[in-house]
Amino acid sequence: MASKITGDYAWGFYGSDMNGARMAAVGRMHANGVATLSAGEMDTNQGVRTQFTGSFIFSSATGSANGRGTMSIAVPNPGGGTSTFPATFYAVNANRIFFFISSQVGLDSPLLLGEIRRQSGVPFSSSSLNGAAVFYSNDLSDSPGTTKAIIGQFAANGSSSMNGEMAISDGGTPTPKALFTATYSISINGRSLFDSADIGGRAIFYLTGQNTAFLLWPGAGLGMIEPQTLPVGGLKTSDLAGRYLVAGTQVPVSSGSAFSGYVDIDGAGNWTSTVDISSQFNSVVDLTNAGLVSVSSATTGRVTMTVTVPSTFNQVIYAATPDKLLVVDVDPSTSNTGALFQATGFWEK
Repeated sequence: MASKITGDYAWGFYGSDMNGARMAAVGRMHANGVATLSAGEMDTNQGVRTQFTGSFIFSSATGSANGRGTMSIAVPNPGGGTSTFPATFYAVNANRIFFFISSQVGLDSPLLLGEIRRQSGVPFSSSSLNGAAVFYSNDLSDSPGTTKAIIGQFAANGSSSMNGEMAISDGGTPTPKALFTATYSISINGRSLFDSADIGGRAIFYLTGQNTAFLLWPGAGLGMIEPQTLPVGGLKTSDLAGRYLVAGTQVPVSSGSAFSGYVDIDGAGNWTSTVDISSQFNSVVDLTNAGLVSVSSATTGRVTMTVTVPSTFNQVIYAATPDKLLVVDVDPSTSNTGALFQATGFWEK
């Protein structure tokens, strides 16, 4: 199995430090197929950019067959010396690996977990981000004990600039639509900078392929950029049809909730859902909801979604494709308390 873990990989991790403060990191590395990691590079929400090396093994004959292995990652310390972090991973296949730091959380050892994906298209260039894409980010809000979720869409010119829009729920305060412009630059290893006063500073992303990347948003937001492919002529309400599997992702506060289930959309603007929800307060099995969907922008893939059962509130969708959707609440917490604890991710058929 180790011989299959070869080539260039990018990743996104999130978690917390020993004091419970949110942490997020994105980066890349090279695996040589014989258990050595090199050319490692990492950016964190703390403004730290560093290089690292390391090694990996599969834990046993059984572990190797199951894709389980361990890593040892050596990171230079700013004041000199090296910190070594043990990690455990499970390889879904040679292109996708789930990972977490397995040492006890301490002063120099954060709690981090996430995903590693093999890069394709190396060496990258500015044209590696070209055309339409969607993105999301999950973070903590500045309002204590609440979250910040962002979804959006942009069109990059393949050179250095982009225009986009986004929907934000920040501690229960919604911004249903905000426009932004940005400049970007891309290194050959996939490390990329995304600068815009409209988003509050600099985002950093590491490409895994064309228009696809792990995204570190200003603050400590972690998410993904993925290509947007809409039908010829733009998205229509009738394109939204079928069963979508749904789940919350990266719930970063103890008072938040996790959920999974499915949503059925009929192609005529109506939907129903069945989900299971768990939180520190209670758990609910087979909760049913219903409502309406309507495309509000055929070109950007923006959709208005209204929940009508059991209560009324509003959401925004950006479609990566008609089969893959991003969703965020855009009502204030005064009318929808769930807006305090949001975490967004893809709904997929």
